Amino acid sequence: MKVAVCNSVGIDADGYAMIHSPSRWTNSTKDLNIFTYYPWELAYCSSILKRDTDHEVRFFDGCLDKLDHDAFVEKVSDFSPDYLIMDCATRTINADSRFAKELKKRFGTKFIICGPHATTFPEEVSKYSDYVVLREYEMTILEILQGKDPNDILGLYPNALRSPLDVNKLPLPEDDDVSRLAYGIPGEPSSEYLEIQAYASRGCPLSCSFCVCGNISYAHPNWRSRDPQNVVYELQTLREKYPQ
Repeated sequence: MKVAVCNSVGIDADGYAMIHSPSRWTNSTKDLNIFTYYPWELAYCSSILKRDTDHEVRFFDGCLDKLDHDAFVEKVSDFSPDYLIMDCATRTINADSRFAKELKKRFGTKFIICGPHATTFPEEVSKYSDYVVLREYEMTILEILQGKDPNDILGLYPNALRSPLDVNKLPLPEDDDVSRLAYGIPGEPSSEYLEIQAYASRGCPLSCSFCVCGNISYAHPNWRSRDPQNVVYELQTLREKYPQ
């Protein structure tokens, strides 16, 4: 089967560029030169599926490529996916659901929705989604695509929630279908230098009112650090791949 792991549509119907996950508060701007966050959880999801299934998995990022609805539909349509995975925020849900419905119309693509909007409004999104995954989603999606009985999959709505995963058992996140070096625009106010985004821990011990992390994305307690050797290995790998 073909599995498309997709970050959101990059430009909405009103011409706003999305500043999406892992932003703690998804935003948008008319400035199309804005930087793009590296969507690390989707990136880990992609790598896990490539490692632990026999499916043909491909990662797409409409935000990175600044693609509007039509352009993103055409790009992913060339892959004709059987499954579509999207991490959706409330700011992006209208564009994302329209995108998913178009792929379903064209190819019968099954839609796996995850992320903060799905976690907050699972009943709403279940009306047009085939699977609604709550909170931390990588292992739940893996079990879906491994063919496990949906009734036995933790974290799949309306089943019981899943415990936080072990961050030291994850492969390195996606860096084949997209380049991690592309996430950051030298000279843009938030990306003064050439940079690569990497994460040495996951979760947060706090519950700031403005932030999805402590309130929606994870149960408590949820903060987990990666082993230092694991982090160093990732940095060394990136240094070898991107010596510039």
